[in-house]
Amino acid sequence: MTRLDLDLEVVEETAKGTPFHRWTAALIGAIAVLASILALLQVNASQEDQRASLMATRLSTAISERVEASSLLFTFSGSTARDALALAIEATSRTLTTLQSGDPTGVEEARAQPDATAAERLQEIAVVMGALPVAGGPVDPHTAEVLRADIPDLEQMVLQQNQQVDMAESWATRSSRAVLGLTLLALAGVLSGLAASFGAGRAGRAALTAAAAATLVAALAGVAALLP
Repeated sequence: MTRLDLDLEVVEETAKGTPFHRWTAALIGAIAVLASILALLQVNASQEDQRASLMATRLSTAISERVEASSLLFTFSGSTARDALALAIEATSRTLTTLQSGDPTGVEEARAQPDATAAERLQEIAVVMGALPVAGGPVDPHTAEVLRADIPDLEQMVLQQNQQVDMAESWATRSSRAVLGLTLLALAGVLSGLAASFGAGRAGRAALTAAAAATLVAALAGVAALLP
């Protein structure tokens, strides 16, 4: 029968795990916890980035809509008023010609009167059609709101759009930091596996040290992801 000599201290030490193995296990656990935290940070930052980008796009569309609608209303009012003024000038010119040179046939006076009447009517139409819609009128509420937008309203919307763009950029940066942390944790996990495979030798300790350094940098990236 072969006799086995057992070192009870070695058996007791290996039963509980060597310090190297305990450090490796602790590091792997830290990597798992930190990876969960960074994943949550990345998902939240990505969602906030998308929300801010969507709001910036909606505000940009709303600003363009109001500028275009106001431009059409202003163009209509201006062109109609211009046509009315042209008719009034022509009617006045005919009247002055009649007074200066006389109009025995009455043709110029007969032509001047309808032009003057048409100019007045056209001016009334320009005023009515170019007026801003009132609340509760025949125009739907959204169109009325768009047409009533003025310069201060547009400036406020542009300010809000710029704020949303800045927020989107900030959340995108925070998301990138979280992704960087996750990438470093993946590297740390690989190095921890190599350390466990190499054992407590020189190569194992080097791999474990590198894994700890990568985990520390990943943690710093996670802290940076929390900062605006």
